[in-house]
Amino acid sequence: MGAGNQHWLDLELPSELPVSKLIPMLADAVKNEMQEMEDGKQILEVRAETGDWRKLDETKSLDDYKVMDGAYLRFRIQPENELQLIRQQQLEQMRKQRIIGSLEAFRTDY
Repeated sequence: MGAGNQHWLDLELPSELPVSKLIPMLADAVKNEMQEMEDGKQILEVRAETGDWRKLDETKSLDDYKVMDGAYLRFRIQPENELQLIRQQQLEQMRKQRIIGSLEAFRTDY
C-alpha cells in the first residue's frame, strides 16, 4: 500500500514490447487488485526526473523511452471526461494552426 491508499506492485516487464501489448498484460495483473475498474481508456505513464507523469505512446516500447530497471510506471484508467478535455485541447490547437496558416497565406499574398 502506497501513500494515499494507493496500491503498488513491483513487476518485471519485457522492455522490447510496444506499450499497446503491455497495457492488457498490466490490466490482467491488476484486475484482482482493482475491484471495479472505471470506464475509460487504459494508459501507461512513466515518472519523469521532474516528478511529472508522462503518458507513453502505445506504438513505442519501454526500450524506446529508455525506461530502466527501477523506473516508476503508472497504469491507470483515463476517465472519459479527461479524454474529452484532451480532445477539446487538440481541436483548439488545430484551429489555432489553421488561423496561423491563413494569416501566413494572407501575408504572402499581399
